Amino acid sequence: MNVNSMSESSTLSTLAPSASTVCVPPLADSPVVRQSGGEIADCLARIHCTLTMLTNFDDSLSTHDAEDNDHPNPLLQAEACLSLLGQLQTTHAELNERLRAAEARVHEQSMKIKWHANEARTDALTNLSNRRAFEDELSRRTTEVRRSMAPLTFIMIDVDHFKRLNDTYGHRAGDGVLRGVATILQQSIAGAELIARYGGEEFAVVLTGMSTAETAAAADCFRRTLRRARFKIGNQSVEVSASCGVALLQPNEHPTHLVQRSDAALYAAKQAGRDATHCHTGTTIVAAPPSLDRDPDDTPLQFDLSSCDSEEWLNQVDEEPSLYSLMQLAHKPPGLPGACRVTWCDRTMLFSYIRQRIAEWNRGGDPFCLLLTEIDNFDHLALRYGCRSAELVLRSLTLHLDATMREMDVLCQLGRSSTVILLPRATIESATMVAERIRAGAAQFAFPSATGCCEFSVSIGRTDVRGGDLPISLLDRLKNSLNAAQRNGGDQVGPVA
Repeated sequence: MNVNSMSESSTLSTLAPSASTVCVPPLADSPVVRQSGGEIADCLARIHCTLTMLTNFDDSLSTHDAEDNDHPNPLLQAEACLSLLGQLQTTHAELNERLRAAEARVHEQSMKIKWHANEARTDALTNLSNRRAFEDELSRRTTEVRRSMAPLTFIMIDVDHFKRLNDTYGHRAGDGVLRGVATILQQSIAGAELIARYGGEEFAVVLTGMSTAETAAAADCFRRTLRRARFKIGNQSVEVSASCGVALLQPNEHPTHLVQRSDAALYAAKQAGRDATHCHTGTTIVAAPPSLDRDPDDTPLQFDLSSCDSEEWLNQVDEEPSLYSLMQLAHKPPGLPGACRVTWCDRTMLFSYIRQRIAEWNRGGDPFCLLLTEIDNFDHLALRYGCRSAELVLRSLTLHLDATMREMDVLCQLGRSSTVILLPRATIESATMVAERIRAGAAQFAFPSATGCCEFSVSIGRTDVRGGDLPISLLDRLKNSLNAAQRNGGDQVGPVA
């Protein structure tokens, strides 16, 4: 019995430190934490009392054995032991339950604080980073690329004749155009580490690992996609264009000066007739050479602004968040329930996660893999079966991904129909099994529509971390793997790139 008492006492000593970790330093002044800490202390006191009773019982048994060795009563001893063990188990269960409740409350409080911090750095209209978040991130990225010697480029974008569009069609239609521009930016510049609404009708994009020419080509890809898009306002179809200014960070250049040079290139593009890209070389401003890429053959994006309501957009949620619901509202795709199983993040956070994983792997940490899923021929599917069926397809695949992945996995939507998945502690073999499970699950979905049964398939690219990798190089290989799968007919997992 004395040995058991010592064992139980050591158990108590190990319980106490783990309980104290519930009080997270950033939330130390929270009444929720103070209440939780009191409850935990009360539970520990009750366990200590029970262990004291067990020790006293051990002493009484020893005394009884010494006084009455001729007449031991094993049955009474066993019953007393069982009774005390039952009390100990009950107290232990109550402690665990109260610890879980306290941890849940502290976690909820932490999530609310994170959500409010994120809300202060997100543009409510476009769901992109706002100017404050952009300036902080640009400063941080500038410091990082100076250490890694990787190139950093910047694009300043301005929607052409936006004031005239606002005056002609109204501010609600203008807001709808800005949301459409944000969508096209995220879809057409997949390698961007940061996309932000800089102010008004201006947008800012930060890329690493790309030359000035490559960045100008990415800006042109965005301009062509935007120019082909159609914004429906009533019975009219409105075309929108944009001008872009590109600059490459120079050695020892301050981020503010980089923005100023890009803005000067943007001004030159507007002076040259708009719907153009100009580059600041460091000393002069030159027009970007015409892109040799022809416009894609897919269906132009359609945006119906006839019923857009900016007030409804800005006031989708008017209550304080509970647990995960609002923490992930800004970054998770539409259609997901409030509490997601996995972490959905925006593009900036995805690049941050990838950089962290690369740094850990370079120090001898766990490997990781990336997957890129894309719905095959999504624009054709929307054209054939209608927008409602297309939205149902997107929602179904999103729910499928959220249910399939592990809680530690991180997901990010890069475009309307493409999602990047970060798989920590995964080898390429295990990542391939996950990709096949996603592909096979998507192939089982079918929806009735007015024009027939709507079915869809998914192609998936895959890659793993390697020496010398940057986030942009990983995503480039990922895109190459996806392209190979789509060239081979789709509905398959691409080769390891």
